[in-house]
Amino acid sequence: MRLITCAAAILLASCSTPYQQAPQESHWVRRGYSEVQISNDTYEVSFHAASPEEKRARDFALLRSAEICGSRQYPYFLILGENVTGGESTTLLLGLFRNSSPLSANLRFRCLRESMGNTALETMAVQESLRTRYEITRS
Repeated sequence: MRLITCAAAILLASCSTPYQQAPQESHWVRRGYSEVQISNDTYEVSFHAASPEEKRARDFALLRSAEICGSRQYPYFLILGENVTGGESTTLLLGLFRNSSPLSANLRFRCLRESMGNTALETMAVQESLRTRYEITRS
């Protein structure tokens, strides 16, 4: 029983999606972030992850949003909209195996030169917090 528990823990840990850019060429497995510029200061970021990683996927989309604004010398950003799609799972074979569809966290945001009160996020604070939480080193 102990061997099964250890094997399950290793399997779950190995399924975590790392913080990385999603491969452009891959049609089957697309894990990581992608982005689209909507206007001069508005973007949409998606983070595609293995299920069930909804919080991690949202955090990584948030981190990428902060990186984009920071790299363009914007100290703040504002989330304009967000949604999570996919992540449905089906349990197979007496509950031992799960078949999950990929999950995608999508954020639309605007980079800002000035804070807009309590709704704007600080670019550097978000980066530091999430890099620390997930032990991500600067690339």
